Amino acid sequence: MAKFEKSADEPITTSKADKFGRVDFAKALAEALVRVPNSESFTVGLYGAWGSGKTSVIKMAEEYLAKSHKDDVVIINFNPWLFTTIENLHTAFFGALAHGLSKKMENSISIDLQKYSELTGAAGAVIAPFFPPAPILARILSAGMRALSGNRSNKSADELRQKIDKILRDAKKRVVVIIDDIDRLDSEEIHQIFKLAKNAGRFSNVSYLLAFDQNVVAKALAKRYPDDPETGSNFIEKIVQLPLFVPPVDREMLSQFAIDQVNAIATKLKLDNSADDVSRFGVEYQRLLVHKFTTPRKAIRYLNAIDFTFERLANEANFTDMMLVEAMRIFDPELYNSVASKKSALIDHGHYGNRDDNDKKKAKIEVFGSEVVTTWQSEIVRKLFPSFEWALGGSSYAGDYIKGWDEEQRVCSNKYFDRYFNYGIPVGDVADTKIKELLVLLDNPVTTQQKANEVLAKLIATGHPDVLVSKLRNKEDSYSQVAAEKLAYALTSLGHKLPRPRQSFLGDTFSSYVQSAILAVSLTRKSKNTVKMLKDFMAITPLDYAEQLMRWIRVDTENQEKKEGFVPLITESQFKEIGELFAERIKDYSASDDLINNFMEELPSIFWNWNNWGNKKDIEAYIKIAIAADDKNIHTFIVSYTGNSFELGSGRRSRAEFRRESYDEIAKFVDPSIFVKPLKQLYGDSVSTNSDEFPSSRFNKKESEDLLTARQFLWIHNFVTNNSKNDTDKDAKK
Repeated sequence: MAKFEKSADEPITTSKADKFGRVDFAKALAEALVRVPNSESFTVGLYGAWGSGKTSVIKMAEEYLAKSHKDDVVIINFNPWLFTTIENLHTAFFGALAHGLSKKMENSISIDLQKYSELTGAAGAVIAPFFPPAPILARILSAGMRALSGNRSNKSADELRQKIDKILRDAKKRVVVIIDDIDRLDSEEIHQIFKLAKNAGRFSNVSYLLAFDQNVVAKALAKRYPDDPETGSNFIEKIVQLPLFVPPVDREMLSQFAIDQVNAIATKLKLDNSADDVSRFGVEYQRLLVHKFTTPRKAIRYLNAIDFTFERLANEANFTDMMLVEAMRIFDPELYNSVASKKSALIDHGHYGNRDDNDKKKAKIEVFGSEVVTTWQSEIVRKLFPSFEWALGGSSYAGDYIKGWDEEQRVCSNKYFDRYFNYGIPVGDVADTKIKELLVLLDNPVTTQQKANEVLAKLIATGHPDVLVSKLRNKEDSYSQVAAEKLAYALTSLGHKLPRPRQSFLGDTFSSYVQSAILAVSLTRKSKNTVKMLKDFMAITPLDYAEQLMRWIRVDTENQEKKEGFVPLITESQFKEIGELFAERIKDYSASDDLINNFMEELPSIFWNWNNWGNKKDIEAYIKIAIAADDKNIHTFIVSYTGNSFELGSGRRSRAEFRRESYDEIAKFVDPSIFVKPLKQLYGDSVSTNSDEFPSSRFNKKESEDLLTARQFLWIHNFVTNNSKNDTDKDAKK
């Protein structure tokens, strides 16, 4: 397979490089230029759109002439792009003729051509910078300077023309003047080139090959004759005796060229494409891409683009999606720019409410800028963004499809969308290749747990742990037992270091801290030693992370949501064993460390587990000691049971109310009355709770949160105590 290298879109220079079957046409073109009867001047027009390969055909024709007619043909290339004025263009044209002919014919023709130029056009343009120094050019320039000084030849233009014509006839050589890219000049320059070929440069044995886009040149020439739109085409017909069109590239040949180059790119970059990827690409290539390659140039520009992008995103994005996104970038940049800026509209399932006809109209206008879209635009957006199909008359997708799109690295995945428009891994993302390297390492039986921990720690240190853990969770089903066990132990060793933001109404559920605990527990299902692993976790992790693990062990064991087909992680008796280990850890910690202040956020769960699996007397003893040590400890303890609330709109965080449910929860393992005296000592008369109304924060906005929480606790305590006393009195009367 040929190696792919980015192309500068330069024309080929030899027939061996021809990939599109144009060699025979190039030879025929060459013969048409030299086999002209009666030594006449002859003009061939080579027509073709930009990028159609005109210059490549010319180069192959030149090659053929140089080999097959080397003794009877003089080839002169004139590049009008190098000259900026009409005067320069005229003089440089004859300078190019003089320079080319001086190599093959008697030197005097160069002097005569220079003089002829002076007589037929504005003299004096400097041509030296465009041709290499030579004695003959020195004489031409000298003659030009003399002409400017008033020393013009006495011979008329007609006499000079006849002399030059005779020299060319007698030489019996065909002069081929090639002028390419005429369509890139302005209208005045185009007109001048055609005048040169028609009048001033019409010599015997001279053939002109004029290469241009016929439509572009006709429009440019028509500007000079606005009264007759057909004038441009008619003007060309008067100049060109033989109009030839660059043969269109066979679509199959161009398609095969593109496919070969795509394969070369994939091989070079070692793209890891599955059979499904290849199959999907084959379908979409035929449907959406191949007809866009109307010229070799368009195919090459596209191939250059995908090579550049895949160099930065090899195996980091879906292959077919990337090919289609790059097609938008190259063939419909306006649509590409719109899609790149409409992420929420294209992948957010809640972006539109009803999804009725009115919503469909709004959605199309938002993404395409109009209700009217081409078939190609509609199809490519539909294929890239299935979740947007509803707006284009298709189906709606959600749920399990989203997970699949994540796994397939699709552009319609919220996790991958930005990659396609950033030419690389965006800030805040983690390369999939890094994940794969980790999984290969974990799957190797010789990899030690210490090594696994070190590699995971390095990935965490990249600063994107939320994305990292999310991607590890997405691949959970694919792990082997060996990989699952090593990863679970690594997560429990390092998980407590992961970020745990709590500044939203969603809490910390989606933080890498919590998600890593969920994953670690889930991975134990792949092990034959699930219970041993869970017991190990309770021993090696910090207390707060162990509490998080216990939460998800319970979820995976008790089926609290009553899901059908639920398979418990472990049995109830095994769960009890692990719970008792955790309770013992809490007790040991409380004997030597500040449990209340060190784990304020986790206290309700920690005390629930301690009470559920341990001894209630141990808890009460600890709390009494903590209160005795510092009255503020009791306040911290109570506050831990309030949680947080968040204002709608601003999202501002504040402390929630202390509620009866929290009071009852505390009462399960300690007598709440032991908190009354410390709270009154801490706050004094300000905690008075004589009112019948609950001291809600809604009506006590001027009070501090700490004081209000204390008042709420004492109000509930009085309420519960009084009701209990009333109930006791009622029972006594009975």
